[in-house]
Amino acid sequence: MIDGFLPLLGICIALLAMILLVVAFCQRCEVCGSLLFGFSANKGFNQTLAEAYRVCKFCGHQKVTGTVAADGSVFWFAGGVDSGGGGGE
Repeated sequence: MIDGFLPLLGICIALLAMILLVVAFCQRCEVCGSLLFGFSANKGFNQTLAEAYRVCKFCGHQKVTGTVAADGSVFWFAGGVDSGGGGGE
Protein backbone atom coordinates (compact mmCIF):
# COMPACT_ATOMS: atom_id res chain seq x y z
CA MET A 1 0.00 0.00 0.00
CA ILE A 2 2.75 2.46 0.95
CA ASP A 3 4.86 1.42 -2.05
CA GLY A 4 2.21 2.68 -4.50
CA PHE A 5 1.36 5.81 -2.52
CA LEU A 6 4.81 7.41 -2.27
CA PRO A 7 5.48 7.57 -6.04
CA LEU A 8 2.00 9.00 -6.58
CA LEU A 9 2.61 11.60 -3.88
CA GLY A 10 5.94 12.50 -5.48
CA ILE A 11 4.32 12.93 -8.88
CA CYS A 12 1.57 15.15 -7.42
CA ILE A 13 4.10 17.36 -5.62
CA ALA A 14 6.23 17.67 -8.76
CA LEU A 15 3.18 18.58 -10.84
CA LEU A 16 2.11 21.21 -8.32
CA ALA A 17 5.64 22.66 -8.26
CA MET A 18 5.68 22.89 -12.08
CA ILE A 19 2.30 24.66 -12.14
CA LEU A 20 3.43 27.17 -9.50
CA LEU A 21 6.67 27.79 -11.40
CA VAL A 22 4.79 28.48 -14.65
CA VAL A 23 2.40 30.88 -12.88
CA ALA A 24 5.31 32.66 -11.19
CA PHE A 25 7.18 33.01 -14.50
CA CYS A 26 4.13 34.37 -16.34
CA GLN A 27 3.24 36.85 -13.58
CA ARG A 28 6.79 38.05 -12.79
CA CYS A 29 7.63 41.75 -12.39
CA GLU A 30 8.31 43.44 -15.71
CA VAL A 31 11.18 45.54 -14.33
CA CYS A 32 13.16 43.46 -11.82
CA GLY A 33 11.90 39.99 -12.82
CA SER A 34 10.79 39.01 -9.31
CA LEU A 35 8.94 35.70 -9.43
CA LEU A 36 7.03 36.57 -6.24
CA PHE A 37 5.19 39.50 -7.89
CA GLY A 38 2.28 37.30 -8.98
CA PHE A 39 1.75 35.97 -5.47
CA SER A 40 2.54 38.84 -3.09
CA ALA A 41 2.39 42.30 -4.65
CA ASN A 42 1.08 45.31 -2.75
CA LYS A 43 -1.95 47.20 -3.99
CA GLY A 44 -2.10 50.94 -4.50
CA PHE A 45 -4.19 53.47 -6.36
CA ASN A 46 -4.16 56.99 -7.72
CA GLN A 47 -7.64 58.46 -7.52
CA THR A 48 -6.86 61.53 -9.64
CA LEU A 49 -5.85 59.31 -12.59
CA ALA A 50 -8.51 56.68 -11.70
CA GLU A 51 -5.93 53.88 -11.85
CA ALA A 52 -5.32 50.96 -9.50
CA TYR A 53 -1.88 49.39 -9.30
CA ARG A 54 -0.11 46.26 -8.16
CA VAL A 55 3.20 47.40 -6.72
CA CYS A 56 6.31 45.20 -6.67
CA LYS A 57 7.68 44.82 -3.14
CA PHE A 58 11.26 44.67 -4.38
CA CYS A 59 11.64 47.48 -6.95
CA GLY A 60 8.46 49.53 -6.48
CA HIS A 61 7.31 49.16 -10.11
CA GLN A 62 3.61 49.95 -10.51
CA LYS A 63 1.58 47.87 -12.96
CA VAL A 64 -1.88 49.23 -13.80
CA THR A 65 -4.33 46.43 -13.07
CA GLY A 66 -7.62 48.20 -12.44
CA THR A 67 -9.68 51.37 -12.38
CA VAL A 68 -10.96 53.52 -9.52
CA ALA A 69 -14.60 54.67 -9.55
CA ALA A 70 -15.72 58.11 -8.35
CA ASP A 71 -16.81 56.68 -4.98
CA GLY A 72 -13.38 55.11 -4.40
CA SER A 73 -14.27 51.54 -5.37
CA VAL A 74 -11.57 49.68 -7.25
CA PHE A 75 -12.53 47.44 -10.17
CA TRP A 76 -9.70 45.01 -10.93
CA PHE A 77 -9.20 43.86 -14.53
CA ALA A 78 -8.90 40.25 -13.32
CA GLY A 79 -12.23 40.51 -11.50
CA GLY A 80 -13.25 41.56 -8.04
CA VAL A 81 -14.02 44.84 -6.34
CA ASP A 82 -12.31 46.53 -3.36
CA SER A 83 -13.52 49.48 -1.36
CA GLY A 84 -11.17 52.42 -1.59
CA GLY A 85 -10.16 52.38 2.06
CA GLY A 86 -6.64 51.06 1.46
CA GLY A 87 -3.45 53.06 1.36
CA GLY A 88 -2.93 54.65 -2.01
CA GLU A 89 -1.31 57.75 -3.36
